[in-house]
Amino acid sequence: MFFVDLAETLDRVVAYNDPVYIVGDLNVCLDRDDDINIKQLLELLDVYGFTVQVSDPMHARSGLLDVVATYRDDAPLPVSVYDAGLSGHHLLLWLVPISRPPAPVMSVVRRPWHQLRIDEL
Repeated sequence: MFFVDLAETLDRVVAYNDPVYIVGDLNVCLDRDDDINIKQLLELLDVYGFTVQVSDPMHARSGLLDVVATYRDDAPLPVSVYDAGLSGHHLLLWLVPISRPPAPVMSVVRRPWHQLRIDEL
């Protein structure tokens, strides 16, 4: 059922012109080559043009549990793994190449209260 839901979501997402990131704990070890579910997940991501950016273990007992995936054609994201010592899971850190739109410019005309003339209103 998970793969069906993911495929339906990816069907909608691939039409976006903006960058898309698949991020999170999928509760599967992506580095287990003998698991059929992992193979199906990686094939599904590949079919939709995504590639997993994480290759270092991010769990205290090893294993690739968390995923950061981007479009294959996008520039690779350097994802680093940081052990904050808070849990068995490590933090994933990366920079997203986005920028904010410029702030709108507003012109305001004002004058000091002491120059206000009621008879001119």
